[in-house]
Amino acid sequence: MGTARHAVGMGCGRGSSGFLRALHAELLKLRSYPVMWVTLGLTVSISMLAGAYLTHTALVHPENAGGLTPTSAYQYVFSVSQLGFVLVGCLLLHVEEGTGLSSSLLAVPRRGRLLAAKIAATVAITLPASLASAGGAYAARTVALVVHGVSAAPTDADLPQLVLLVTWWVELALLVMCASVCVRRSLPVMAVTIAMLLMLSSILCTITKLANWLPDQLVSGLLRSLSRGEGVELAPIAAMVAWLVVVYAGARVSIARWGVCR
Repeated sequence: MGTARHAVGMGCGRGSSGFLRALHAELLKLRSYPVMWVTLGLTVSISMLAGAYLTHTALVHPENAGGLTPTSAYQYVFSVSQLGFVLVGCLLLHVEEGTGLSSSLLAVPRRGRLLAAKIAATVAITLPASLASAGGAYAARTVALVVHGVSAAPTDADLPQLVLLVTWWVELALLVMCASVCVRRSLPVMAVTIAMLLMLSSILCTITKLANWLPDQLVSGLLRSLSRGEGVELAPIAAMVAWLVVVYAGARVSIARWGVCR
């Protein structure tokens, strides 16, 4: 409650000052939410372990690696670590979902500013974690290669792959957070998103080619293209941006209609 009281009045300023106060209030709430930090810590740790495991499997048991090469196998850590960023995106709203955002809405009456502050807080939390997860997975891959006496020299595809991983994880958290604002509930969004990432998305791809434009399928396709040295196409990147714009627009409309429970 102390954090909530401190947040009241933080977003009443004008212009950039009001936004920065609203952002400060959002970060204060997250700082006092230990589940968030445990989730981020576990996500980074699992990313490193998965990077080492995938590389080791591709080296020692290539028949079980699904065609992955030792130098690029680590990139498929995205399919494991993305679950952690889904949970983070959910927690960003769940932290005050029980009150219907009443404290935040009272503190920041301008709904657009409140949503912008939540988006900025999401990036501030997930970007360092994404960098640590991708960097940790790559470092684990490098160590595994050296231990097995294989060249760990960087390739031209390494940097684009790492940038794509970081971008995807941040976008995924933003999509989940904004979608949660759209429907005013975070847990159903988390459940549907995890189901899509683990199973439904792949099943839909066998039914219709339109499913290839789902966000996770776009990322998978880009990673495969980079691994084959084919470069990056603009259409998938534009589609990823479009997904974010559409979900943000829905969140903007939804939050404008939220009432305040006093």
